[in-house]
Amino acid sequence: MTENRQIEIQALTRRKVRALILPLVFFVFGAFALIFFGVWQSSHLQDEKTINDSQHLVHSLLEEERSFLQTLTVDYAFWDASAVSLVGTVDESWAEENVGFYFHDTYSLSGTYVLSEQDETLYAYEGGKRTDFDLLKVWPDLYGMIAKLRRT
Repeated sequence: MTENRQIEIQALTRRKVRALILPLVFFVFGAFALIFFGVWQSSHLQDEKTINDSQHLVHSLLEEERSFLQTLTVDYAFWDASAVSLVGTVDESWAEENVGFYFHDTYSLSGTYVLSEQDETLYAYEGGKRTDFDLLKVWPDLYGMIAKLRRT
């Protein structure tokens, strides 16, 4: 009888184990799927963040380069316009807008002067207005500095 009892207990145990194996397998697969989904979702979010950071970095670099090129272009355009408007004959209206008032207002300069190749004052702007001030007659010591600037 004990053998029959042992066989019954073993059969009962096998049935209980078989009944538990299927939910255990589902649990293991479910846990694996959940972990896989979490890792996949995390990597996907990290990829999106990296892409956004890269786009922001490239945009910042391009914006900085655009700003530099814009400044350079405006600078060259100003110097080209200066050569056209101030060398030879002075365009009084251009000088007034871009040399006199502009430098006085933008850079708070007390005076701006345009000299010819013969060191004659072609244009003078002092104290917020156009004047007939002759720079080198008042300050003849500037001849040496002007000659040095021309050499450089």
